[in-house]
Amino acid sequence: MDIKKHKIINRYYHKNCISCKSWLPATEESFYSVKKNKDGLHSYCKACVLKKAKESMLKNYDKQLERMRERNLLPGMKKAKKKYNSSLKKKKTQQIWQEKNKLKLKNYRLQRDAHKKHNITDVQWQKCKDYFNNKCAYCGLKIEDHKILFKGTYIQ
Repeated sequence: MDIKKHKIINRYYHKNCISCKSWLPATEESFYSVKKNKDGLHSYCKACVLKKAKESMLKNYDKQLERMRERNLLPGMKKAKKKYNSSLKKKKTQQIWQEKNKLKLKNYRLQRDAHKKHNITDVQWQKCKDYFNNKCAYCGLKIEDHKILFKGTYIQ
């Protein structure tokens, strides 16, 4: 192992994050796994990777919005979704799949309907937001940053 990037501290291998220069345990709890590196771990620690991703997202939010629009990920994209669904119907691939997999489709619909109903009180929602420190549970952005990124469309 490379001396500059790895060293043993208290009988455990530690890896140096190239961004924050801190020595962290060389495990998947501290670093994301990457196949291309010899040790199988990313060069940046998880905290630095998330920080870089957040900075990149805020810096390039116009490009991010455009990509999301292309992929139909933003709310209000019904027109694009209709176009996508109509192309599926033209090819009839969806209909063919549904005919072949009637039982599977029925199970999917039952599962979806079972998970649709979420009865949550205002107190429970506030506790949930407090638990995640008023940040997104998925990407870690603050609510204000989501408002900037999505131009005012976020759940309060």
